[in-house]
Amino acid sequence: MNGNKKLILVTIALLILALAGCSRQQTVLANIGSKVITSSDFTERLKQLSPQYQAMVRTDEDKKTMLDALVKEQLIVQEAKERNLDKEKAIQARISMIVDQILLEEMIKNVRESQLKPSEAEAKNYYDQHKSEFTALERVKVAHILVKEQAQAELVLAQLKKGTDFSQLAREVSLDTNSGKAGGEMGYFSKGEMVPEFEKAAFALTTPGQLSGPVKTAFGYHLIKLIDKKTAGEKSFEEAKADIERIVEKNKFDQWLESLKKKWHVKINDEKLKEINIAGGPSAGISEGAK
Repeated sequence: MNGNKKLILVTIALLILALAGCSRQQTVLANIGSKVITSSDFTERLKQLSPQYQAMVRTDEDKKTMLDALVKEQLIVQEAKERNLDKEKAIQARISMIVDQILLEEMIKNVRESQLKPSEAEAKNYYDQHKSEFTALERVKVAHILVKEQAQAELVLAQLKKGTDFSQLAREVSLDTNSGKAGGEMGYFSKGEMVPEFEKAAFALTTPGQLSGPVKTAFGYHLIKLIDKKTAGEKSFEEAKADIERIVEKNKFDQWLESLKKKWHVKINDEKLKEINIAGGPSAGISEGAK
């Protein structure tokens, strides 16, 4: 009996806390006729703003400004409803389109998360069956140091030949600050992606660690070090994985759409479609087709 009493008391306490939580969430911030703006309305609208605008709502004055804006919106909305604008066919059609768009976005988001994301096994199976479709051109990965003058490039090259660390020099002197932060390293690239002079010198290198001489381009003088070189051929599973996942996801999405067509008994009237006179305007064409 004592155990049951304790259970009942705990349950009641939890309900009180839950109701108190709901009450806090639904605190009324403003009344506009029969319409109320609650604290949860306020926070939900805040979430819909871009991060930069969210960051602007911090002080009590900022919150007051935002609430004033919401009140003004509702004043106009209530006035529109009193004038029965929401009953007009053209406006109802626009509202329906907006609702459909929201449902479309949410349904796609839902099905992507729950049904479409390919498993590792699905991706690997697709790769094994379509290896020949995933090919790569010859690629190189290099690091470079960019300087303004040839004399400076020769000086840097001499330091490198003496054993000075390439990454260190790239961070210290390279004009390309983006790659310089990474010790001069650049991602893999194929022919046709870089300026011709740079590309020619990079692909001429054959052994990882090999250095080029100063290479002149419109940007200045480059010293290039080969990090890795990949010959043309099939991509590995890891290299192709991102592309495979997109393909498998699309295939699964197409299959899902086909299942929906069967479920909802889709019928297409191609003959009536041909009768729509685009040149005469969509409304005229649709009106003719409806007759």
